[in-house]
Amino acid sequence: MTTATIDSIALAIETALRAAPFRLVDHWAGDLSGASAVENLAANVLSQCPAALIAFEGEGVANLLTTVMGEGASRGDSTWSVIVVATGAGQTAKRAQVVAAGQTAAYALVQPVIDVLNGLCVDGLFQTQRLGYAGTRWFACKRGALYALALRFVAARDIADVDPPDDSVPYVGTTGDVDLSPVAATDDPVPASLTPFLVFDDA
Repeated sequence: MTTATIDSIALAIETALRAAPFRLVDHWAGDLSGASAVENLAANVLSQCPAALIAFEGEGVANLLTTVMGEGASRGDSTWSVIVVATGAGQTAKRAQVVAAGQTAAYALVQPVIDVLNGLCVDGLFQTQRLGYAGTRWFACKRGALYALALRFVAARDIADVDPPDDSVPYVGTTGDVDLSPVAATDDPVPASLTPFLVFDDA
């Protein structure tokens, strides 16, 4: 059975985003907040807008009971953000939804991402679940230069357990005297008053 990994989920997201209208699809590494995020985008992405950057935000683990006998399974709940970046000279944050000539505004990039990622099938997710859309927020804004929104997605995957060592003893057969006939010196004699089996005539 295929089990999804952080790497395979990231690859599936990247592959799907390449079908959306972006000049750049890449992975984000680093802080997801603060002035450094804005400077990072301005320095590395601004010239390649519209852009989509995949950010892994983290994973939590839930331990679940799967049978009445107490057998359990571990589920990894990971959170992902797709940061969409648009350049917009002369725009304000309020007008970031407006598409100027030759430009793609930030708001216009939201739906194409949802269209290719919400419900995306990823091999090995927990109980064949799919990637799910969880919301959108502002990520960064450099007024008159760039506008970035972060779309959040969630994925649940199986977390494999280490198999415990097998310390059982293999069955190799029965040995010893299996003659069950009574021995006068050691066994009780066969009672003379045994109730015989009754034989019924089916006819």
